[in-house]
Amino acid sequence: MKKQPTTTHPILFTADMVRAILEGRKTQTRRIIKPQPRQDASGGWQYGKDYRNSCSAAASPATDVLFPYECPYGQPGHHLWVRETWLPAAWDAQEGMVKFMYKDQTKSKWIQPYQDDPDGEKFDKLWLSICDELARKGIKPGKDGMYNFQGIEQPLSWRPAIHMPRAASRIHLQITDIRAQRLHDITEADAIAEGIEENSGKYRHYNCPSKFAPLFDCEPIESYRTLWEKINGPHSWEQNPWVWAITFRVCPPSRGVRGVKPPETPPAAPPHTAPAQTDPATPPPAQTTAQSAYHADSAAARENPAQQC
Repeated sequence: MKKQPTTTHPILFTADMVRAILEGRKTQTRRIIKPQPRQDASGGWQYGKDYRNSCSAAASPATDVLFPYECPYGQPGHHLWVRETWLPAAWDAQEGMVKFMYKDQTKSKWIQPYQDDPDGEKFDKLWLSICDELARKGIKPGKDGMYNFQGIEQPLSWRPAIHMPRAASRIHLQITDIRAQRLHDITEADAIAEGIEENSGKYRHYNCPSKFAPLFDCEPIESYRTLWEKINGPHSWEQNPWVWAITFRVCPPSRGVRGVKPPETPPAAPPHTAPAQTDPATPPPAQTTAQSAYHADSAAARENPAQQC
């Protein structure tokens, strides 16, 4: 049977860009095309991993080009689920349920993070990594077999966006347009649509040291240049790479998991077994909404985490 093409893809964003999406400021993102087209002696552009056997097409840097290969993030009409920095704020080892915390300090409802994990192996790996981190920091469960974080700073470390389970994603996007273009072809309207912050008619300079208050002294394209270099490194703007310019809209949020809430302080027990000393409150029922399987070998999954603007 022929495999159906994937129409939903993961995409990484930094915490600042997640905030811009949530605030309605960001409707575009630019991602470096890999491998980069190469200009030959005649001025044409060569594409593909094997340039010796690739096609060539004349193109002006100011003209959009139809590339002979597809964007790894999909096509107009396809969907993107956003991966962002996260940590497990609470968990239930019996039912394999987790509450996720995001960088803006909001928490998800109770979620079954791994829909394709019938044996619980993926959840066990997450659960054990949590216990190992707490043990390294000298944090032990109480006599009731529960961890209690109340009154102390959240002890668990933030986890990279690349490791976020799909079920934990709180932002879903639909692609409305994709263009292949040079980075410097960005217009002022595009730069603003990238989510740059504005104050009194000026835009943020993103390369200012974090110890200082944000400086707003830029025009839109200059502001975006500083954002690009903050994420992709010094002098990355000067390289003027070919990029996928993706325009998107935010889809309505999903309803999430419903049911009776387990305790905020989860049981300290081996996964899928009863707690050593006390039973937690009845956890919510497992999520029943079907989730499309995520293929770790997809091109989008192997994106460079640094390219997130």
